[in-house]
Amino acid sequence: MSTIVDFGESIKDAAAVKYGEPPYGHAELSSLKIFARKEHLDLKKCAGFLLQAGIRYENSRQSIGEIAKKNNLTPSQVYEIIKPAKEQNIEDDRSVFPDSSPPGFGRKRLAEVCLEFNLSMPAILDSLSKKGVKAKPTHSIKEIAEKNGLDPMVVFEIIREAINGSSKSP
Repeated sequence: MSTIVDFGESIKDAAAVKYGEPPYGHAELSSLKIFARKEHLDLKKCAGFLLQAGIRYENSRQSIGEIAKKNNLTPSQVYEIIKPAKEQNIEDDRSVFPDSSPPGFGRKRLAEVCLEFNLSMPAILDSLSKKGVKAKPTHSIKEIAEKNGLDPMVVFEIIREAINGSSKSP
């Protein structure tokens, strides 16, 4: 049974390398309008970037997947085209640690997580250590979990607790 599970994981990992990680589950099914709202993109700027890139689409109710298919692109490629439409006042949103594990979180190295969310590596390593979790910055969240007999979600929660604990004022 573990061979089948491992095979499924390898297929998922290969797809993530080839097509990229979606910003959220089934993002390709979202309309351009909803996708822009969820990703804090300016819809008018998205339209401009698509037009500039020669991407044809009917209207903002069309899904990212449909737009990609009609233009012989992957949804990830469409996202890369419109990504610069990020609203300025939301730009610092990257430093906010999410309430739930984002797609592909387990495949990220601890160092990548700290860099992406502007976290202190020594503080996170200390928090993990206090919970009895041995970790190295070069290990993925999944590797850290496996080496400590944990689920990756447990590691996510420990990191989240460390951040919430450090941001609370006494």
